[in-house]
Amino acid sequence: MHLIEHKDTTRDTRFKPRIGHVLYRIPGIMWSSGLCWRSRHRPCKAIFHQRHSTRELFVTRRYSSSSIDEVTDDDRRRIYIHGSGNKGCFMAFCLATKPNPPPITLLVANRERIKAFEEEGKKIRIYTDGKWFESGGVDIELLEMRHGRAITEMSSGPASFDSISSQLRVTVTPEGREVSAKEAFGGECPPKPKASQRPIFNLITTIRSPQAARSMVEVQHRLGPDSTVIAMQDGLGVLEEVFGTCFPDPRTRPDFRLAFISHDARYQGKGLRIVWSGIGVCVIGPLADGSVSKVKGDRWRRTQHSQYLLDEVSSSPILDCREVDQRSSIVMRYRKLIIDAVIGPLATAYSCENKDLLSKPGAPEILEDLVTEAWAVMRHDVAGTYLQGVHN
Repeated sequence: MHLIEHKDTTRDTRFKPRIGHVLYRIPGIMWSSGLCWRSRHRPCKAIFHQRHSTRELFVTRRYSSSSIDEVTDDDRRRIYIHGSGNKGCFMAFCLATKPNPPPITLLVANRERIKAFEEEGKKIRIYTDGKWFESGGVDIELLEMRHGRAITEMSSGPASFDSISSQLRVTVTPEGREVSAKEAFGGECPPKPKASQRPIFNLITTIRSPQAARSMVEVQHRLGPDSTVIAMQDGLGVLEEVFGTCFPDPRTRPDFRLAFISHDARYQGKGLRIVWSGIGVCVIGPLADGSVSKVKGDRWRRTQHSQYLLDEVSSSPILDCREVDQRSSIVMRYRKLIIDAVIGPLATAYSCENKDLLSKPGAPEILEDLVTEAWAVMRHDVAGTYLQGVHN
């Protein structure tokens, strides 16, 4: 069964700024920001300063990697999915197979994944009910690696190949001899594809919790306060690390939403193929008040911008997505955490599936004790996190 791609030829105008509100500010903004004035009155190389209000960000939005002359309709509508594992591929498939799908781009850091994607005809395939289904209409983009020490060196300018080659090790020869990257490439810097510097207004991040903050560095420079990020990490405390690493200031932070899926979708390990063996739901909830900007009018504007991504995700018939309040979102995330941290390992110890635990000798008693202890720990950890305000 081929799922036919539907292209939406209409233009989405919901994100056009209210020019009248910012037009009179343009000369002052450009003068204080060091902007030049081109023909047709278009600013170039805009630099954001902390003293500007968020309303002025329509004019002075900063993209640290390069200047962007004009934000296009495709920029506003395109949904980027960070990560190409089971969650990333499943989300891309669900969005690409809905009527009038938005433009979709998978962000990956693995060249082999891109090669496999091209060999598969640039399609994502899902196996369910004994049949393979495929979806086109998905682009893929190789991210520029900006992890660890390299990002520190590159922050003030491009690091030379010589300065970092000694830190890189690659294994070559059948004997497994290790040589430096510089030696492996004959003293020359390996070819590097040109990375896209287009702004990201809609991002779904599916990177695993331990790597979430480090991976966010790869796209941080393309995000701004008018971007929306749906974080699909199961672990608690992930967003605190992301905020501390990449977005310490709530005023310039993208609008983050928490989400998780209970669909049983597993990566097959060849190309972009997923085995979908269990139907579930997708739940999206807001953050606590202390994690968002409190600038007057800012929350309303962010909500208007975020609604596009929420509508696109919610309209997928496969996902069965539900928007919930903060409390419901927290309860569901706790439930998922208990399943992963308590019930799953116990089922492994008994060599059975989760649903069969209650029939195993002694398992119900152990399960009750572990769940009770886990809940006590969770209630204790609520205070002082982005879960603050949920006390019971």
